[in-house]
Amino acid sequence: VVGTSSLRRRAQLLARRPEIEVEGLRGNVDTRVEKLLAPSLQREHERRVGAEEAEREGADGDDGDGESDAGDDGEGHDGEAFEQSIEEWFDGLAEVERRALEREVETEYDAICLAEAGLARSGLLHHLEYERLAPAEFVPAPGQGAIAVTALDGEVAETVHTAVDHPPSRVETTVERTVLSELGGGCVAPMGVYARLQGEVVAVVARVLSQDGTEEVAGERELPVERHAEAAVEFAADLAADGAKRLVQQAARESADEAKRE
Repeated sequence: VVGTSSLRRRAQLLARRPEIEVEGLRGNVDTRVEKLLAPSLQREHERRVGAEEAEREGADGDDGDGESDAGDDGEGHDGEAFEQSIEEWFDGLAEVERRALEREVETEYDAICLAEAGLARSGLLHHLEYERLAPAEFVPAPGQGAIAVTALDGEVAETVHTAVDHPPSRVETTVERTVLSELGGGCVAPMGVYARLQGEVVAVVARVLSQDGTEEVAGERELPVERHAEAAVEFAADLAADGAKRLVQQAARESADEAKRE
């Protein structure tokens, strides 16, 4: 069972591993991590409580000849011992793990899929065992990771532009957003577009999928930097001709139907 809130991630997960279950995952980054950690931490806490109770029962049942009458307590704690007390174990937990202990979770996830950047900014990355998914294969959303600054006043906008504009990022995001716009995609369509400026070309890969991951149109191309926007339009047209636009429209209809049912 893998948790994610993204249609794009869901579709790409199912395309790679159709046998898994993908369940919804909502909340802030720390909330999502807590939902992942909660079941295993709560089970560990129960084991430690059971072991301490069994130890106390064993001490109470000692008849003075050095042998205890206490046996297996029925919870699998027989003979189980921990070097730390429950208090010491709890004190060693990170804050996110302590919150997870108190969280009620309806779905037990084996893994969750979310942006690495959010985990890193939240200081949570080192609390998790994780695998980084290659962006050229597990394709990010168009413009993901880019930061845009807007201003109402033209002079202020120009000042900000001069100070912070990053030309390589502008080229890459222009390509990604152009493909998105040409195909008519948005939050309802499982679409990934990933562009990287490499010398005189922009290497771009795109994946458009059905919501269940069973259908897919994908493509890769190197676009000339000097006409990257126009070349991105041509790339999108070729994807559309291969069926990408049909998948986008299909996803939009399915999302509308789901909204009506809700």
